[in-house]
Parts: sequence; structure tokens; C-alpha cells
Amino acid sequence: MEERTPTKAGERRSDERRERTGNVQLRILTETLPGPIQDFSKGGVCFVTEGSIEVEVILQDGNKIHGTLVRAGTVREGEISLAVRFDQPLPSDHPALEPN
Repeated sequence: MEERTPTKAGERRSDERRERTGNVQLRILTETLPGPIQDFSKGGVCFVTEGSIEVEVILQDGNKIHGTLVRAGTVREGEISLAVRFDQPLPSDHPALEPN
């Protein structure tokens, strides 16, 4: 079995990232995510689910891309960073990949 060594996040990514401006919308398609509680307090709950959060990304031009929410985290109060893996990679000539 091949041993894996820790790498920086950028090195683990298989696709080139490109800076973009504009907005997208995220529609959550998964309605329910069951799972056992890890911890619970007056302020919230942490739990693990074996399910996936299926989403639809709606681009500014109205195009919709299906994917899976793979990461969510608080950036600062009132802001959340979301990462989506598309079900199918976009073709190289997709308009969303064109330079701004």
C-alpha cells in the first residue's frame, strides 16, 4: 500500500483554480441528513452524517451545475465559505472558465 504524505491544499487539487468575479446561487437539493450526535450544547450541535449534500449551483447566466457540497466553514461573523465538487467536470471551453 502506498504511503501518503501531507501536502498543502493547493497541491492536492487536480484542477487549476482561476480567480473570478460575479455571483452564484446555491440551491440545496438534499432535504434530510441523519447522523449521530458528537456533541450538543445550548448553542448548537455537532454531528456526522454518512450522506452527502447534493446541490445545484446557479451561475449568473442562469446555467445550472449539479454537485456535492464538500466543505463549509465560517469566514467571520455572518459569512460562510462553501466549496462544491461538480458531478461532472466542466468542459475546457465552458464560459465560466473564460478569463474575466
